[in-house]
Parts: sequence; C-alpha cells; structure tokens
Amino acid sequence: MVESNLFYNCAKNAQAQKPGLLANLFRLGMGFITGLLGMALYQESSWQGFLPAAFFAFLLVLGVRWGLLGVMGFLRPLPPRKTSYGVALLAMIVLTGVGPSVSAAYQKSHEPEHWQKALAATRARKELGRFSFRSEPAKHVSYSTDPSDPKWAPYSIIMDSAADNFGRLIVGRLGLNPPPVRENYKFIR
Repeated sequence: MVESNLFYNCAKNAQAQKPGLLANLFRLGMGFITGLLGMALYQESSWQGFLPAAFFAFLLVLGVRWGLLGVMGFLRPLPPRKTSYGVALLAMIVLTGVGPSVSAAYQKSHEPEHWQKALAATRARKELGRFSFRSEPAKHVSYSTDPSDPKWAPYSIIMDSAADNFGRLIVGRLGLNPPPVRENYKFIR
C-alpha cells in the first residue's frame, strides 16, 4: 500500500512541475515555425479539397498548440496531454470543415477586380485613351482534347479562352463589334 501511494505522489509531483527553459523555448520556436507554415499553406491551398485542408489544419493546430504550451510553460504547469490534444483535434476538425470555403474566399479576395489599360501610339508616343473593366470569370467552360494531345493541353485551352475574352473586351471598348463568344475550345498544335 505504501508503494502505490509513493508512486501516486511522484506522478502527481512530476505533473505539477513547470517545464524547463529549453523545453519552453523549443516549443515556442517549433510552434512559431509550424504554425506559420500551416497558416500560409492553409490559406493558399485548402481550396483544393478536404484532404489538403485537413493536413494544413493539422500543421496549423500543431504549431498553435506548441506555441501555447511554450508560453504556458513559463507561467504555470502544463495541462494534461489529453486536454491539449483534445482541443487541438477539435480545432483541426473545425478548420478542416471550413478550410475549402475560407481558402476559396482568400483566393478570390486577391484577384484583381478592375483592370485598367491604356492605348498608345508607339511612334507618336501619345496616349490614345484609357479604359477599365471588371474581371468576370466564366460560369461554364467546356473544352475537348484528344488522347494524343499533351497533358498540358487543357491549360493551353484555358489560356486561349482568356485571351479571346480579353480581346473581345478590348475590341468592344474601342467601339467595334467583337466576334461572337466561342462556346467550345479544342487544342490545336
């Protein structure tokens, strides 16, 4: 009976001690680096789906957990691991759920809404006019490729579509009738 009480008292005292300075600094440093990496990748890449969102949320939550434990270690004894891992898991689940929509909104907020262009005569070095227009991505895009086309053919088609749309906007701003909108694009070498 005495032996079990002694083990209980040692375990209780071990949990009640604050971690050392080096352990706290390590947690702070690793938490800062991992949290910063997780936050940047979470915002930039979570729009790709739930699996990337879960991975980047894991990095973000792990970094925040380490950082908080590093700060708390200077002030008082650390909470049990079950508690800190439970809160981290809950935060990761929430971040994974909202990741794709948050990341898509972040990506959309960094797109230019208004484009401003100027037309100039090269030889006369004179500006002929300025105009601006809003960036409006297409709602429905379709393209077709053949099995013999290179893997990058869809990207080429999308660039052609954007160039056609931009050309139509400029021609329309100049007061001319732009060509009709193309409904379908095909890769041509």
